[in-house]
Amino acid sequence: MPKNFVIIFCLIFLSINSFSQRTIIDKDSALKIAISDGLNNGLEEYSINLIKDSIWQVRSLLCDDYNQSNYDLRKVNAYTGQIIKNKFGINEAIGEIRMECCNKIERTQISYNYKFDTLKVIKGEEEQKIQELERIYSVSFSPNDKFLLISYDFRKIGVLNIKSHVFHQICSECLDPFWLSNDLIVYEKEFKYLCKYNLRTKQEYKVIDTIFNNQDYRISPNGKWIAYTSYEDWQKNDKPGQIIIRQSMNGQGSNLHLMTMDGKVNKFVTKLWQYVNHPTWSKNSDTILFYIDDKKYYTTDITDDSMNYFPYNKFPNINLWDYNKIVSGYFPYKVNCNIVEINAKTMLPERVLVNKIKRYDNMCFSDDLKHLVFTTSDISKSKTFLWLKRINN
Repeated sequence: MPKNFVIIFCLIFLSINSFSQRTIIDKDSALKIAISDGLNNGLEEYSINLIKDSIWQVRSLLCDDYNQSNYDLRKVNAYTGQIIKNKFGINEAIGEIRMECCNKIERTQISYNYKFDTLKVIKGEEEQKIQELERIYSVSFSPNDKFLLISYDFRKIGVLNIKSHVFHQICSECLDPFWLSNDLIVYEKEFKYLCKYNLRTKQEYKVIDTIFNNQDYRISPNGKWIAYTSYEDWQKNDKPGQIIIRQSMNGQGSNLHLMTMDGKVNKFVTKLWQYVNHPTWSKNSDTILFYIDDKKYYTTDITDDSMNYFPYNKFPNINLWDYNKIVSGYFPYKVNCNIVEINAKTMLPERVLVNKIKRYDNMCFSDDLKHLVFTTSDISKSKTFLWLKRINN
């Protein structure tokens, strides 16, 4: 064979091989290969990235609980289209832990001395989708468990009839709503005033006439007191009744106050200028729980002029957000992107309430422990769905 012919043949072979090495499969093809290999459907759109110009990494978000995300993962050779497995010959699943910065938040710590797969799954009616909104911030049952009070979208409040699913918007410039009774709700309006609304008469009126400077407030269950945090200073100005506001950054420097519903009595619980937050009432209205930074404290001197407070150690493993959800010794909680029932004394999961993997939030029980309400979100569609499920107690 002539020498020149051999050289030309080798050059053509190398050129073809080089061209094939530069040609990679596209993103859509990589996704199809990953799905055909068993990639699980996730909570949001697939994440597809080209790594080092040679590997397509396809991720599916399986679970998104608090500060940890879990993914199903496939790696696809961008040239051959073959699935790349690890040294053990299996596909990978990864987890990401998001570190929180500059926030002091207590996390509920449940006991993991159990096998999740062995938990009893409750038998009940299939959950019903009862409302669809852009964003839902909070949901709560009325005292008679017939209505839901919803804070949603941009400073809007509405009430939904559980039986008929009829929804009525109440206010478009309001937030932080609470039930006072089956007919009365209270909320903050225009970041200035604390207002009541009568569901029967559809009338709104101010709880107090003065501007309500608060960061976080809670009404006592008996409707007589308001516990709230504020930047108000206990020093007085020359002008009687004028409030001095001490500026602070990132919520640092607030204090806890206690005020009667008519605003005539207003006193300090703390004078610390630390991160005092999330006041929480006991069921019988005789105790206030609250945080100083991420540590729980309580006070019971509600009617005394001088109020003392002490460390609270009765529920060391549950934060005050979940403490508020306790009904007859149980509260709903997210575990492995399922909703489970937690025993507040043992902190052990006892039953699986909803065993479909979704992005859950706003879980709470009705006072008779017959219903569970929760929300799921679809980020790709900017929608939040409200669900109601009847459970057997």
